[in-house]
Amino acid sequence: MNQEVKNKIFSILKITFATALFIFVVITLYRELSGINFKDTLVEFSKINRMSLVLLFIGGGASLVILSMYDVILSRALKMDISLGKVLRVSYIINALNAIVGFGGFIGAGVRAMVYKNYTHDKKKLVHFISLILISMLTGLSLLSLLIVFHVFDASLILNKITWVRWVLYAVSLFLPLFIIYSMVRPPDKNNRYVGLYCTLVSCVEWLAAAVVLYFCGVIVDVHVSFMSFIAIFIIAALSGLVSFIPGGFGAFDLVVLLGFKTLGVPEEKVLLMLLLYRFAYYFVPVIIALILSSFEFGTSAKKYIEGSKYFIPAKDVTSFLMSYQKDIIAKIPSLSLAILVFFTSMIFFVNNLTIVYDALYDGNHLTYYLLLAIHTSACLLLLLNVVGIYKQSRRAIIYAMISIILIIVATLFTYASYILITWLVIIFALLIVAFRRARRLKRPIRMRNLVAMLLFSIFILYINHIFIAGTFYALDVYTIEMHTSVLKYYFWITILIIAIIVGAIAWLFDYQFSKVRISSNIEECEEIIDQYGGNYLSHLIYSGDKQFFTNEDKNAFLMYRYKASSLVVLGDPIGDENAFDELLEAFYNYAEYLGYDVI
Repeated sequence: MNQEVKNKIFSILKITFATALFIFVVITLYRELSGINFKDTLVEFSKINRMSLVLLFIGGGASLVILSMYDVILSRALKMDISLGKVLRVSYIINALNAIVGFGGFIGAGVRAMVYKNYTHDKKKLVHFISLILISMLTGLSLLSLLIVFHVFDASLILNKITWVRWVLYAVSLFLPLFIIYSMVRPPDKNNRYVGLYCTLVSCVEWLAAAVVLYFCGVIVDVHVSFMSFIAIFIIAALSGLVSFIPGGFGAFDLVVLLGFKTLGVPEEKVLLMLLLYRFAYYFVPVIIALILSSFEFGTSAKKYIEGSKYFIPAKDVTSFLMSYQKDIIAKIPSLSLAILVFFTSMIFFVNNLTIVYDALYDGNHLTYYLLLAIHTSACLLLLLNVVGIYKQSRRAIIYAMISIILIIVATLFTYASYILITWLVIIFALLIVAFRRARRLKRPIRMRNLVAMLLFSIFILYINHIFIAGTFYALDVYTIEMHTSVLKYYFWITILIIAIIVGAIAWLFDYQFSKVRISSNIEECEEIIDQYGGNYLSHLIYSGDKQFFTNEDKNAFLMYRYKASSLVVLGDPIGDENAFDELLEAFYNYAEYLGYDVI
């Protein structure tokens, strides 16, 4: 049996094991969650002090800074010419992404290699150091496992309930001494023999920080368990998540935490709420911060990561095209990040419709709530519909989003008035202003099929929103008032009307703006170019009266085009100085892109 066949068999076995374990975890987790009273969980959440919640989110976001120490060690070991601030920012973005879709840390390793290769001469040594960092991330968990083996932390209750984890515990415990010996005997750089030890210290602090975040979540929801017991359950849960091969240990980690605290007599509702807070604080808050950072760290300056490389000289043909494509992808990272943030915002505030409806059910002034709910829902839907436009850097889509944010702020102030959410909306609004200034196009082309798709999508979202609100109230047993007093009955058409007014007004504004921006050279300029450089077989069409002309800045070349639907149809070849054709075509494509037209 050759090595290739062995690798395939090993991969199949690993995938089979991970799939079987995932199915087992899902079934067991479903069985455990089926007995939980979700109404009690929401009641427990309503009791949480909002300042404690803010401190938890700050702590969760700050805890990921510890992981940036890996990159600080890397940059110092390789003597990179890169500022500490840039290292911390880039590292934070990488680690936040790696925590959600890590695939064993390989995504983080790949991004590190791409970013840092331009700051060092020795690419081979860089790869070795990154590999060492990737492996060392497990050493902190290995040290904590050793502390359980030597009974510093008591995990006997959970180990007796989940016996197979004991063997994982022993195996992971052996990893730390083996890693330290190997990293010191065969270091990536003999002048930096203790890099592996430094990474181990960072890993230990990182795992402890994650455990502290979980402990703080428990304190917030009033779980009375000692810190030592928290650490023990956290370690066993982390080992289970490690074996599951799922990024972040989603599922396996949560199941073990649920079972562990259940054995200590903690109500399942509190454990579920604690896990939700932990996942949000330790995983999603850092991702949100990373998306905000990437809006500033990448973009036009991101080209330096490629263009600034001292070791790359692009070829004239294929390579320069590929590098141009790669730079374009990196330049879109800020708009992609903002689009994700806007999508996340729209989803959060769609859920917050529950709060408005709940207040309206018990308030006599239903008309006010009809209007506020319609405005709130319209704004959320407009945000969702313009996510793609924001990614495409359309100014019209960004203005739609900005107006939507303002409407949501107004509705929030007059209803549930959460200062945390208003602060978040202000941050998104500021990012939209920055994006508007960077936007490269006035609007995107919208065809009839796009309008139909958007209409169907809007109806679907509004229907799902209605079902979600009604279903949630039914599940929570608070939907006790007659249907004719519910705001759910009437606001659908008000929502459609508000959206139509907003969309129509802004569409008219941009059509008016477009008519002012439209540029067309006069026929005299075209005649001068033809007289000087000669024409072609289509030159006579300049006199047909239905063509428009586009000239370059030097007025020595032009092309003819027509407007058709959402496209600019180019008629024939450019006319004029052949040396100016490249400049002419580039200027024309930029002109069409800014106005939101396709070029045919």
